[in-house]
Amino acid sequence: MRLAEPFERLRDVSDAVLRRTGMRPKVYLAALGPEPKHQRRVAFMREWLDAGGFEAIYDGEAATAEEAVKRLRATGAPLACLCGSDDAYAEQSEAFAKAIKASGVMGVALAGRPGEFERAWRAAGVDDFIFSGQDAVATLGGLYRRIGVSTEAPRVVTS
Repeated sequence: MRLAEPFERLRDVSDAVLRRTGMRPKVYLAALGPEPKHQRRVAFMREWLDAGGFEAIYDGEAATAEEAVKRLRATGAPLACLCGSDDAYAEQSEAFAKAIKASGVMGVALAGRPGEFERAWRAAGVDDFIFSGQDAVATLGGLYRRIGVSTEAPRVVTS
């Protein structure tokens, strides 16, 4: 097996979604704090999501949780990911996660390791934490399952 094969299979799933719906699965990147402080995690998430066939939607800093929800709704994305510095997360992620989760999205992720904040952030509505070193294929597959898309290859039945 080539190392790229699992990612190619995920992109095949994305291609099937595109053929069926006319668009790729989307994830809205809710940027916390000014661009110099969130740009590294936004860049990481764009590349990470692209590897799995997701379209990352980024439109700059959302100054408030309400603004993030408004922008999220305008995109039609079923998933959202918080992207910011550790300081921005400590100050804002709970409010953003609560508001975004209450908007009806199918999943909220946070770009970074949760550390000591995991319990509080999960209670606020964060479902997944995305960071370097984790099993990206499994996590991307989990995002597909959150939006009701199977990543399993169809079985071939022989008789």
